[in-house]
Amino acid sequence: MLGYIPQSCQKILEVGCGDGSFASLLKKRNNVEVWGVEIHEQSANIAASKIDRVLCGDFETLMAELLPTNYFDCIVFNDALEHFPYPDKLLIRVKELLVSDGLIVTSLPNFRYVGNLWEIIIDKDFRYKSFGILDYTHFRFFTMKSINRMFDEAGFQVIISQGINKTNSKKVKFFNLMAFNFFSDIFFMQIATVAKKK
Repeated sequence: MLGYIPQSCQKILEVGCGDGSFASLLKKRNNVEVWGVEIHEQSANIAASKIDRVLCGDFETLMAELLPTNYFDCIVFNDALEHFPYPDKLLIRVKELLVSDGLIVTSLPNFRYVGNLWEIIIDKDFRYKSFGILDYTHFRFFTMKSINRMFDEAGFQVIISQGINKTNSKKVKFFNLMAFNFFSDIFFMQIATVAKKK
């Protein structure tokens, strides 16, 4: 996801920063100001030793009380937005934290990923797990189309929307070829999106 964040961004916020591993890469790459928000105290304490500022707690509460408005060039949600009950409403609210040309960068699980579809269609099952697309902590599920619509309706213009973490299955490639590339999105476990305020 590092490559999706423009090097021109100088003030970056990562929501769900974990132990700060990704945020610290951003900081090292350009020596920029990086903030993080993390709900788990132990991870937040580790992150605090790596980046400029870490707030521990619920993001929506912290956003209203402690995060500066019109401040960040970029807000990053790496596999985090799906953990909020109303990500569409959250995107509308986070706009106030961004500068006028600020960006949102997300990585979201792709519900149409072939492994997920196989389980639902062939195995006739929908079993929540402790990881992956059907993680039991996910409140929302997304496809590339629904991601783009969500950003549009929240007042963002999508600049980049592309699959990441691709399967190399020859069977899937053949199936997609036979369908005239109609299923090109099922190769990817996640969708990376870059969007700017309209």
